Amino acid sequence: MYRTKTETKLVWWPTPQDYNEAVQVPKLSLQDPELREGLPYTNALDLPRSITGSFASVYRMHCRHKDFALRLFLSNIHDQQERYALISDFVQHDDLPYTVTFDFLKQGIKIHGDWLPALKMDWLEGDQLDDYIVQHLGDPVRLGVLLEKFVRMMQDLQRAGIAHGDLQHGNILVCRDELRLVDYDGMFVPSMEGYSAGELGHRNYQHPARAAHHFGPYLDNFSAWIIYASIRALQIDSRLMHQLGGGDDCLLFRQSDFLDPIHSPAFAALERHPDVRLNELSKFIRAQLKADLPHIPFLGATVPAAADHELHPIAETAPVIKNGARIVRGNLPDWLQDDNAEVLAKSGASAEKVKTTTTRSGPGLPPVSPLYAPIPGPQKAVPQSWTVPTKPAQQAVWLKPGMAASMTNNNNNNNNNNN
Repeated sequence: MYRTKTETKLVWWPTPQDYNEAVQVPKLSLQDPELREGLPYTNALDLPRSITGSFASVYRMHCRHKDFALRLFLSNIHDQQERYALISDFVQHDDLPYTVTFDFLKQGIKIHGDWLPALKMDWLEGDQLDDYIVQHLGDPVRLGVLLEKFVRMMQDLQRAGIAHGDLQHGNILVCRDELRLVDYDGMFVPSMEGYSAGELGHRNYQHPARAAHHFGPYLDNFSAWIIYASIRALQIDSRLMHQLGGGDDCLLFRQSDFLDPIHSPAFAALERHPDVRLNELSKFIRAQLKADLPHIPFLGATVPAAADHELHPIAETAPVIKNGARIVRGNLPDWLQDDNAEVLAKSGASAEKVKTTTTRSGPGLPPVSPLYAPIPGPQKAVPQSWTVPTKPAQQAVWLKPGMAASMTNNNNNNNNNNN
């Protein structure tokens, strides 16, 4: 914890470690009746496990009747309570299936004798968007369904006149194949007209020109197109995940791609791809980098055409492989390449064989591989990925209170029996 005294007031804010210590004794540190009777989920060391981002730490609390998410803030936002009151009022009365009602607790948690705010909401069981995509790489039908649901969600948010404010892989959950949104710190609702943004969102999903004065229903437009393009690209060619080092705190694009699109590996890979749909989608997104945020179109079922004469061509020296990518979730790390060379060689040979058999997708269009052609209906997954899906990290170490200690005791007993 850090404290600084001024002439008028005491200014301080807890560290994640302060929160970690406090949630271990909920009867003393929490005021909400349900949370006071609960205990935090732990890691394998029997310590409270949290998901900590730039703005908050989230704990999963195991309570008598159900689990809750306890969101504890890492900084003091002066109008935080006012913002959350407006957001809560909207969420409680909307008919959107993507939002989750919550309680803003003004006296949420006590740290060193001082009460601080917190958020309480139902815990959602599901996969983060990036984990879900990794699990279903090579299944274009499943990714196509996901894409349709994402477009529908964004259109519903547009009709409601709201914006999430920080659309990214960690804030979109897939719960029983349906999309849900979490983390409403940067949300815009109609009653917040005239406010400025409280945060600027994840750097790998946001327009580089976004600033605090950008705050309105258009706020998600750029990040929505980035997510759409990433899912669409992986539906068409899942090898792009490995090629571009995807899954490393992003889907396919990074902030560096937006700051220097001419030399971007992601834009180069899409615009040099044999599928014309990816070429057009990439050019459209590059054009939006030149646009003012309020003028970026809302996500739609069709991609508006970008005027080629307004865009500089991708540099000939731009790589189509992300250099420096190492261990990426769901992909083979470099140190496993040699041991799996035979498998990769077969995958590569299969991919090259598919690429050599081309068809024409329409008059005047370049040859397009059947691998990238529209999918007529439900069918088996196409084996087009070099990735090795792994168990999502979010599901790996959520242990109910007492489970870690029980596992340790069992291991000790087994060791004693062996001796």
